[in-house]
Amino acid sequence: SSRHSNQNSNFNNSHIGPQMPRIGGWKRGENIGAGAFGNVFMGLNSDTGELMAVKEVAFHADPGKMQESIDQLEHEISLLASLRH
Repeated sequence: SSRHSNQNSNFNNSHIGPQMPRIGGWKRGENIGAGAFGNVFMGLNSDTGELMAVKEVAFHADPGKMQESIDQLEHEISLLASLRH
């Protein structure tokens, strides 16, 4: 498995409110699902040992389609952030 960090991400986290913790280092586990926009992996927070789902998405090279993908991803993040489980 590989180690990842969101500290090097260019993704704009301005939509993430204070209720969503920032994740530092994590390890990617097995693929647990796939959809139209990417794959979902089991993740392990290296600091806390907490398990999580991590979605890996690919963006289009076409700037017009890239913005559409970003908009769809931001919508999904907003929806998932509103869930309580």
